[in-house]
Amino acid sequence: MKKILFPTDFSPAAHNAYQYAIAMAKEKGAMIDLIHVYAVPFTGTDLYLDLTQQRELRIQKQMQMEQNLQDFINQYDFKNIGDKLVYPGMFIDQEIVDRSRKGCDLIIMGTKGERNAIDKLIGSVTTRLMMNAGCPVLAIPEKAKYTGMKEITYATTFSFKDKHFLEKLADFGSEFDTKIHFLHVTDDPKIDMEDELYVEGLPSRFIRFSVISNSSVMKGIDDFLKEHPSDALALYIPKRNLWERLFHSSFSKKMAFHTDIPLFVFHA
Repeated sequence: MKKILFPTDFSPAAHNAYQYAIAMAKEKGAMIDLIHVYAVPFTGTDLYLDLTQQRELRIQKQMQMEQNLQDFINQYDFKNIGDKLVYPGMFIDQEIVDRSRKGCDLIIMGTKGERNAIDKLIGSVTTRLMMNAGCPVLAIPEKAKYTGMKEITYATTFSFKDKHFLEKLADFGSEFDTKIHFLHVTDDPKIDMEDELYVEGLPSRFIRFSVISNSSVMKGIDDFLKEHPSDALALYIPKRNLWERLFHSSFSKKMAFHTDIPLFVFHA
């Protein structure tokens, strides 16, 4: 891992996630690019400004946001910073997605839950990034601290035809010497087992899987994580039909806001 992309809105959640990103970057010798995308508000008074005045206001706004980003960076003792990107934009997630496709290995960002009805209607920036980013996304809850990546729980349907994802997960696990714990939740009350599974490219000693019974997938995952603490919960979002993608979007969003550990999302 060479480059981390870190989107920030300067919130407390972003500050906590940045500390997490710094700790991971220091461990792996990675560089962090930071990005802040801000909306340009339109008010009724704008109608009475000439083009020169409007341009001046845009310049002032840009300078203020650039200073806010620099102030954010200056609060931490971390020097391996790459690009410092500040953009105006209507679609925050799309600006970040576009940047993530330019040589980034991982996006790390903070999560703070749904704040308003708009979030519930169209989905949070975090969720849309998880669905569309050009690299894996690691969403960090407000109180999570980086203590290494010793174990990741991967919530799976055991559809191992998704070979590309498994290769990505194997690469990440090998780089961090991570134990991967596969978890499948089923509503079959007779199922409750643990065993071992071999994934090509990842030493078998790093692989375990559990199959547990619960009528709710989310509750099953939550209960499992309480008994088997992990450093992250991994999900895979495949390129399938619209209804499946909508389900994965909803499920990923709920998991992002209901778990106390980072959510690690890969997609096809």
